[in-house]
Amino acid sequence: MPRCPHCGEIYRKGQEKCYACGQPVTGRGSGEGGINPLIYIIGGGVVGIVLLGFILATGNRAAVAREER
Repeated sequence: MPRCPHCGEIYRKGQEKCYACGQPVTGRGSGEGGINPLIYIIGGGVVGIVLLGFILATGNRAAVAREER
């Protein structure tokens, strides 16, 4: 939820004035920018690396098990 840039009170989207302090809240930065897309890229990379490590580790175990037979 966005916050009033003057007093920090939460306000709803589309609201023109803050109910707490009466100052206008439209047309100024509300601090609500969403999640940076870079976070998704980094998170996907980390998940990919973990999955790759898991696949390589389990594949290596299968090869070692075959050699022991």
